[in-house]
Amino acid sequence: LDNLLARGQAVPMLIVMPNGYPSDEGAGGTDDGIEQTSRELLDEIVPAVEREYRILASRENRAIAGLSMGGSQAFVTGLRHLDRFAWVGAFSASSIGDRPEAKFLADASIKARLRLLFLSCGTEDPRHAPLLTFVERLKGGPVNTVWFSTPGVHEWKVWRRSLFEMLPYLFRS
Repeated sequence: LDNLLARGQAVPMLIVMPNGYPSDEGAGGTDDGIEQTSRELLDEIVPAVEREYRILASRENRAIAGLSMGGSQAFVTGLRHLDRFAWVGAFSASSIGDRPEAKFLADASIKARLRLLFLSCGTEDPRHAPLLTFVERLKGGPVNTVWFSTPGVHEWKVWRRSLFEMLPYLFRS
């Protein structure tokens, strides 16, 4: 982010990275785990950030993104709460095209509420083909979708590149 800011390629922003495991059992990828993580984010983390930092606290000034299990959590939470998030990113997320929330993306009214859906994955990741199929289904639809594919497996270098590619899109008109 510092490099993008120095080059004028991103706007200043605060990045918050919570732990996506709502329990010791690591159930963050289950439907219940996603719901628990979403509640923690919306009821505890966002209000705490808004209390502690001088930020623009509106949906237009709030994005949600995650990687792997967190990508699925971000996808579901973001689409369920478009009153709170205008920008959604999912990096190497599993099975999001099969989630009930994916049906929202065909609704023409979403264009006014979802500024960006950013999806990415490493080319050697087993999630790549299903995500690419999902992106193809979204083409021509109402959602502004950006697909970023980069060499790699399910790993940090892919997610760092994905974040670097997504950040310049955020919070711009």
